[in-house]
Amino acid sequence: MRRSYWAIMVVGLLSALGVGFLGQQAGPFLEEHSAFDFAETAVVLAGGDPYMRRVLGGRDLYRQGRVAAILVSPEPVDPRVAAEVDQFRFMDPNARTRDLLLASGVHADRFAFLPESESTLMEAKRVRQFYQGQPPRRLAVVTSPLHTRRACFIFRQVLPDTEIACVPTPYESNPWWSERSYGLRVLLEYAKLVGNSVELLLGRGRS
Repeated sequence: MRRSYWAIMVVGLLSALGVGFLGQQAGPFLEEHSAFDFAETAVVLAGGDPYMRRVLGGRDLYRQGRVAAILVSPEPVDPRVAAEVDQFRFMDPNARTRDLLLASGVHADRFAFLPESESTLMEAKRVRQFYQGQPPRRLAVVTSPLHTRRACFIFRQVLPDTEIACVPTPYESNPWWSERSYGLRVLLEYAKLVGNSVELLLGRGRS
């Protein structure tokens, strides 16, 4: 009985170390960072709690003179309360982002908002529609570090004639040892990457 106990402890410890090692290797692969001097527009993607961190990342690019404009994909309203919120049409869900950008010195004619999207693939299509078939030569996609590789892969497929620069927001870090949810986030991101790859290879992402 005692031997079985120690065997289980050893297996558990080795499994934990293996997961930690994979997390160290798998996480950084998902992070893509592009070196670039200038892009016509920074596209800030929606994304739950880290959303404003992404907006700040796009703002910084503008203040640094590395982009000329900012295109924001707004955070969708929770569908569970969307009907209730929709009754108050005077409420502008983009007001907080607009105020932040204006207060940061971004001119009102230098940023715009896309319609809400349900996925990264839809965001890329929204950008393509925004430019009406004439996208700029280079776009900087600003998102969370773990989201950069998948997001940029999608944008490169949807906008094949545009150079896509990946910009992980500096306001969000992903040290694998600091969050219990890190491993789950990595696995989920890989699952989404596979799913999006299949969808795009089947040609559904270009329509």
